[in-house]
Amino acid sequence: MQYSIDGLVIRETETGENDKRITLLTAERGKITVLAKGARSLKSKYMNAISLFTYGNYEITERSGYSWFGGGSVIEPFYSVRDDIDRLALASYVVDVAGELSGAEEPAEELLRLTLNTLYAIANDLKPHNQIKAVYELRVMAMSGYMPMLDECGICGKNKSELFYLDVMNGMLKCEECIHKLNSRRDIPVSEDGAAFILVPLNYRALSAARYITEASLSKVMSFVLDDEAMKMISKMSETYLLHHLEKNFSSLDFYKSVKNLM
Repeated sequence: MQYSIDGLVIRETETGENDKRITLLTAERGKITVLAKGARSLKSKYMNAISLFTYGNYEITERSGYSWFGGGSVIEPFYSVRDDIDRLALASYVVDVAGELSGAEEPAEELLRLTLNTLYAIANDLKPHNQIKAVYELRVMAMSGYMPMLDECGICGKNKSELFYLDVMNGMLKCEECIHKLNSRRDIPVSEDGAAFILVPLNYRALSAARYITEASLSKVMSFVLDDEAMKMISKMSETYLLHHLEKNFSSLDFYKSVKNLM
């Protein structure tokens, strides 16, 4: 079977002497792994089309259970992502998360759109990188079935307070008063099954931003401004929530953090 499809290169692996295996994120078919014969040869006219972070149109042939690259053209290369190590590090983490949350033959239109919008924001420095990262982490988790309950305290139902805590394990808010009750005579709050809570504080501004991120249209999801304190809270919450629920460490995240520490 032969077909043409638009996709984003989210992974590339060298194989053989001149070949490359690429993974595409597509709207219609989710994640597709394709072998590109001779793609690393200096004579290849498709080098740009099959480079990491490139969004393009691809001709694919399927036979004997394998997919083969037959040609392609670039729609958006995101060149400036590669020009700066900070952008490169963040973009690498973003596509790694996209790969983790996508599957073969599982339509991924919304995930693809969010990832493309995020790469565009990184490439053009539309927002501070910590904000772009936090928005992507929280929104991608929400759209992938890990939506945290951010409307009210999961214990008493309070929906307004200067300080809430996100109970990461259970994906729900707990107000400061309920945390104090749970924590009475204990140094560390514990859940009913005896496991320690993972609690991330969110002031009113950070919580309002978290609610906005999960509910806004994709075209406007990054359109907010936060002070430094609230931004630190939302950054810690989104990363902690994603890593806990995916139960996975990302080497690209370690790389991103090492780059930020050097800057």
